[in-house]
Parts: sequence; C-alpha cells; structure tokens
Amino acid sequence: MKDQLGIVCSSLCIVHCVATPVILALGVSGLLASILTTEFVHYILLVPVALLILSTLPTAYKRYRILSLIFTGLLGMMFLIAALFLGEEKEALLTIIGGSLLVVFHLWNLRLQHKHKTNGTVVSRLLIRPTAECLLIKPKAEDGIEIKQLNENRAMIYAKK
Repeated sequence: MKDQLGIVCSSLCIVHCVATPVILALGVSGLLASILTTEFVHYILLVPVALLILSTLPTAYKRYRILSLIFTGLLGMMFLIAALFLGEEKEALLTIIGGSLLVVFHLWNLRLQHKHKTNGTVVSRLLIRPTAECLLIKPKAEDGIEIKQLNENRAMIYAKK
C-alpha cells in the first residue's frame, strides 16, 4: 500500500511541475493559478512523499539488501529536496528527475514484493533483465523436496519426494 501511495504522490509532483507552466501559458488565472504557483504546494506535496520513502526504505533494505534500490530512493528524495532550495530555474527539472526516481524505486520495490510473495525460491537481484541473475534459496533436505525439472525460463520446479 505504501508503494502505491508513493507512486501517486511522486507522480503528483511530476504532474505539478509539468502542468503549472502549461496552465499559466494558456492564460488561466484566478484561484487555480494562484494555488499552483504558491511555494506552499511544494511542501504539501513533499511531506507525504518524504514520509512514504522514509517508511519504505528501511523495510526494503532489510528484506532485499539491494543497495541500488536504496540508492535510487535516496537519490530521488535528494533531488526533490534540492529542488526546493536551488531556485525556480532548476526546480522543474530537479523535481521531474527526483519524482521519476521515486516512481522507479516504488515500482521496483513492488516488483520485488510480488516476486517474494508468489515464489519464495526466487528473489530478483536486478531491475533490468531480472531473470538473468537470481538468488536461489534451496529447500532444506528435511523438507523432502527435490528439483523436478527446469522450465522454459530456466526456473527450477520443485516437487515433494
């Protein structure tokens, strides 16, 4: 649930940075334009993003121990924080990069959670081509499980003896 909310909040940051100049260029004025252009909107969007990433990062590290996953989340958060302090000319670019990195982090974490729940023997170690390199957790001998065959994706199929 946290990852889905993280994707939504990070995407809202991206949409805000892309939509605000377009709305202003179209000549829309009034309440919508004044709300979108206030600095307070950035803080309103950043707080849930920060809370979600800070609550998701420790769990992801403990569960998967993939440093590139953690680095992606931290780098995305640093870009969003830097966007607040480096001025308006770089704000949109930094926010789009940071928000995109956070969306990638949350999607990657969701994918790992799905793989972990659906097949306890294979945990993906790569974002790109995850079937190329996997960590296989072999069943214990006392479980009475042996390797039956390799399927077309070279994944092991286990069967009870």
